[in-house]
Amino acid sequence: MRSKPGLSAAWVGLVATFGLSLTLFLGAVFFHPTSEHDGFEKALLIAASALALGAFGALLMVTLRARESERRTVVAEHHLQTAIDSISEGFVIFDKDEAFVMCNDQYRALYPQIADKLVPGTHFSDLAHAMTTSGGTAQIDQDAQSWHEDRVREFRNPQGTSEMQMADGRWILLRDRKLPDGGSVGIRTDITEIKKREQALIDSERHHRDLIERAPVAIYVHRDNIILYANSTAAEMLGYQHVDQVIGKDIFDLIHPDHHRLAEIRLEKASTSDSPLPQADMKFICADGSVIYTEAQVSPVMFDNQPALESILRNITGRRRMERALMESEQRYRTLFELAPDAMLVHDGRKILFANAAAGKIFGAKDERGLLHLALDDILPRDASIEDHDRLAHWHQGGQITSCRLRRLDQNIFDAEVVTAPTNYQGEAVCHTVIRDVTQRKLVDATMAQNAKLASLGGMAAGLAHELSQPLNIMRFAAEGGMLKMDRGKADDALHLRNYKLIQDQAERMGSIMDSMRIFSRKDPGPIVEFDVSLCIRDIVHLLRNPFRVDNVHINVTGAVSGLKAMGSPIQLEQVLLNLLKNARDSIVDANKGNVTGWNGQITIDCQAHPERHDAVIRISDNGGGIGADDIGHIFDPFFTTKEIGQGTGLGLSLSHEIIVGMSGTLSAVNTADGACFTIALPLCETSHAESDGAGDSVHDLHAEQAASLEASVAPIFKNRHVLVVEDEAEAARAMADYLTEEGFTVTTANDGKTGLAAYRTHNPDVVITDIRMPGFSGTELIQELRRIDANLPIIAVTGHLGETETIASTPGSAPVDVMKKPVSLMELSQKIGDLCIP
Repeated sequence: MRSKPGLSAAWVGLVATFGLSLTLFLGAVFFHPTSEHDGFEKALLIAASALALGAFGALLMVTLRARESERRTVVAEHHLQTAIDSISEGFVIFDKDEAFVMCNDQYRALYPQIADKLVPGTHFSDLAHAMTTSGGTAQIDQDAQSWHEDRVREFRNPQGTSEMQMADGRWILLRDRKLPDGGSVGIRTDITEIKKREQALIDSERHHRDLIERAPVAIYVHRDNIILYANSTAAEMLGYQHVDQVIGKDIFDLIHPDHHRLAEIRLEKASTSDSPLPQADMKFICADGSVIYTEAQVSPVMFDNQPALESILRNITGRRRMERALMESEQRYRTLFELAPDAMLVHDGRKILFANAAAGKIFGAKDERGLLHLALDDILPRDASIEDHDRLAHWHQGGQITSCRLRRLDQNIFDAEVVTAPTNYQGEAVCHTVIRDVTQRKLVDATMAQNAKLASLGGMAAGLAHELSQPLNIMRFAAEGGMLKMDRGKADDALHLRNYKLIQDQAERMGSIMDSMRIFSRKDPGPIVEFDVSLCIRDIVHLLRNPFRVDNVHINVTGAVSGLKAMGSPIQLEQVLLNLLKNARDSIVDANKGNVTGWNGQITIDCQAHPERHDAVIRISDNGGGIGADDIGHIFDPFFTTKEIGQGTGLGLSLSHEIIVGMSGTLSAVNTADGACFTIALPLCETSHAESDGAGDSVHDLHAEQAASLEASVAPIFKNRHVLVVEDEAEAARAMADYLTEEGFTVTTANDGKTGLAAYRTHNPDVVITDIRMPGFSGTELIQELRRIDANLPIIAVTGHLGETETIASTPGSAPVDVMKKPVSLMELSQKIGDLCIP
C-alpha cells in the first residue's frame, strides 16, 4: 500500500511548531532585554510559548492518531487483498473511468491470453480488444468487431449474468455490478463442467426422447385425465395420423367403457403411489371405432415440474387372437385325441402320464385311467429286447413309423405300428406315442399278398405247365425207348445207365422248378435275417426265364452273383422281385401289341453293393416304354393300377413297397430312355463280400452242382444204423427203403403217423424220415409226439407242400427238424442221414 501525503506534511508542521515554541520560550526567559515592560513582555512570551506548546501537543496527538489510522488502513487493505485472492471465482474491479484497478489470481488464470495486460489503469475496451485479437474467445456466429462492441455494451450496462465460451472450450459465467462511485466489480466463474453436465443432460434427454418416440409400445403422459404428451407409437396404435390428435384428449375417451371402472381404480391408486402399478389387460377404442387389447401399466412421474401419470400400452390383440386360436385348436385336438381310434400315450420314457380312451380299449383296461402310471415295460412282451423298449420310449427318432409287439393287460401279445414325437406335458419334455393295433390288418395283408401270389401263379400257369411238361416228356421218351429196346433184346447195361441218368437229371430239373415255386405257398414271411440277395435273384430268374421267353422277353442278370449279404426276409424279397419282373414283362408285351414283326423284350437285373451308403441295391429295368408322368407318383398307392379292368388288383406295388419298407429298405421308380427302372435298397451286412463273374447273362444251376458234389461223396459206411420211413405213398416208401437198404441202413416202413409212432416205440430207430401230409395222424403231429419222447431224435421231414414246412418249428431245448423238398434226391437223403448219424 502507498503512504498518504497528508500525514507527511503534518509531521513537518509538527516539527516547525515545536521549534518555534521552544525559541519563544528560551528567548523570553534567557535572552529577553530588560525594560519597563519587562514583566509584562516576559509573561506574554511565556504565554505564547505555552500556546505554541499546546498547539504542538494537539498537533502531535492528531498526527499520532492519523498514523494509527494509516496503519489500520494498510492492514485492512492487506486483508481485503488476501480475501479477494482466496475467492475461488475470478474477481476484478474497474473504476468509474472503466480503468482496471485490481483482480485476483483466479481472474488472471481464467484469461491467460491477457494476463500481461491486467495492470492498473488499462481501459476495459482495450482488454476486450486484446481478447479478440489473441483468439481467446469462441466468436460463435459473430465477427470480432461485433463481439467487441457487444461485450463493451454489456459491461457498461450489466443486466445480470451472461456466459462466454473460450476458444479452448471453457465456459465462463460473467456477473458484473456497478458501484456507487461509478466503478464496476466483476466475478468470473468457470462453469465448464456444469456446461458439460448440462449438455450431457440435454443429450440424454434427447436420447431418451428418441427412445420413447421409437419405442414399440405406446407411451403417453396425462394429468387430471388429460393427455399432455404421447409418442408416435401411441398415435399409430390408436389409429391416429399424428400425435397432436391424441394430445389434449380425455383418456376415458380412449378407454373402452368395459374398463372405465378398472381405469378409475388404477388411476386413483397410481396417484397415491410412488411405484408403478402391476400390468393389467385393458381394451382401448381406436380412431376408427375398432377395439384393441392391451397390457397397460401406469406410473407416477414428474412432467413440466408437476406430478403426472405415465401410461404404457403394449398391443396384445394379435396375442389374444393367437391365444383364442390356440385354445380352440387345443380343444379341437383334445377332441381328436379323445375320439381317435388309435391308442395315444404320453410318457416320459419310463411310465405313462396320459392316455386316451382308445388306448384303454386296445390294451384291455377298464378305461384310460387304468393305464396311468404304468411302466412301459408293463405293455411290452416279457421277452422284449432293449431295442423294443427304445423303439417305444425314445422320441429323438420321432416321426418314423416302426413295427413292434405289445402286451395287453390280459397278457395277450398283439402286433402294432408305433410312431413317436416329442411334446410337452405340464412343462416337461415328454414323448407322444401313437399306437395302432395292426393284428387284423396283418391278417388281411397276408391274405391279400397270398392272393396276389396266387394270381401271379395263375397268370404263369401256362408257362409253368410247359416247363414241367418238358422234363416229363423227356422222361417218358427215355422210359418208352428203353422198354422198346428191352422187348427187342437190344438193351444193355450202358443203355439202362444212360436212361436212368437221363430220368434222374429230368427229375432234378422238375425239382428245381418246384423249389422255385415255394414263394407261392408260403404265407409266413419269416424273420428278418442275414441272407444272400444274389441267390434270391438267381432263384426267381430260374423260375421265370423260360416262361418269359415264350413272350419274347429275356432276363439279363449283371453285377454280383454271390456273397451280397443284406438284412431282410428272402421269401418276401422273392415275392417283390416276382411282382416287379411280372409287371416289367406285362409292360413290354402291352407296349408291343399289334407288332406283327416281333419284338425283343429286355429286362435287366443289376445287383450291386454300395458300402459307402451301407446299401445292397437291386435295379430292375426294362424296355417297355415306361410309366406315364401322371401315374408315376401314384404307383405305390393301394388299388392304383394302369392295367385294364380285370387285369390287375392295384395291390402288387403297394404291397411290395410295404414289404421293402418293413425290411428298413426303400423302393423307388423312375423312367429311363427305354422304359422304367425300379430300385430296391436294403441294409447291407458287414459280412457281405459280393462276387461278380463278369458275365452279364448267367444263372448257375445249383442243383446240378449239388448233384455233382453228391456223386463224388464218400461211399456209405453206416452199417447197422436203423432208419424209420413214414410215408403214405407205398411206392415212395418202398423206393426209399430199397435205396437206403442198399446203402447199408436197416430200414422199417410205416404208411401213416400212428403206425409210425408205434414202430418207433418198437424199434427205437436212429433216424426218422416222415412225410408231412398224411391222412389221419399227420407228420406234424408225429413230430410233436416224437419230440416228447426224445427231444434230440434226428428227424427229416419230406414234403411237397412247402407252405406247411414253414410251420415246422423246433421246440425250445430240442434238436432242429431237417426239411427236404420233393422230389427228393435219394443220394441227398442218404447223405443227410449219414450226417445226422455222426456221433
